[in-house]
Amino acid sequence: MTLYPVNMVIDDCLCLVIGGGSVATRKVESL
Repeated sequence: MTLYPVNMVIDDCLCLVIGGGSVATRKVESL
């Protein structure tokens, strides 16, 4: 269960790298 938040952080980092920040921005807007 402890790895769950870590995985989410890693996924966010991957989104930043792959999407160049565009994906992260859209993700924040959907929140």
